[in-house]
Amino acid sequence: IRQYLLFRILWGACLVLVAGSVLIAAAIRQLDIWEFDELIEGKARMLATLVLREDRVIEVDFAGELMPEFETAEDTEYFQFRLLDGTVIERSDMLGERDLPFLPEALGAPVFRNLRLPDGRPGRLVQIAFPPRMAGPEEGITPGDRFRIPEGTDPGTARVVLTLARSRIGLNMLLGKVYLTLAAADVLLVGLIALALRLALHKG
Repeated sequence: IRQYLLFRILWGACLVLVAGSVLIAAAIRQLDIWEFDELIEGKARMLATLVLREDRVIEVDFAGELMPEFETAEDTEYFQFRLLDGTVIERSDMLGERDLPFLPEALGAPVFRNLRLPDGRPGRLVQIAFPPRMAGPEEGITPGDRFRIPEGTDPGTARVVLTLARSRIGLNMLLGKVYLTLAAADVLLVGLIALALRLALHKG
């Protein structure tokens, strides 16, 4: 009877603990991914303010020395600006001639996707579409770095699509630690339950 009760109660406790851990892990994963997405979307919105338009001319006022994460060879981040038809306006230097994914079917709300970065690391991207900011009187567009909107496109309705991608290695490591912690906690709890059951059943 003691062995029967011990086996049945432990088996039930294991099922409850595993189910609870899976639900907790799923909730933490969703929360961490949501926070990560909020972070990269905020950065994309900040980059979007660098896009200026003056009549049919668009300029991306990007300074690499102020954002070294797009210029360094370690833990590189990537961006690419396009028009709605996919025409490239500007891309980060570390991309070279490569392109980030372009999702023309999803040009409404921000879109998030996992991807393999050009350097092989696992990454995550955000794509946003926005109208370029009109250049103010003190924000003259430099003659060298500029892109001209094609004649067939109304400059007043032109929208720019920005794709920003960064590594998710840190996010994956954090999630891995969460999963390991939950698994270790389950093993410890099962051991403690088994010990408490043996003592209780022996006494009973």
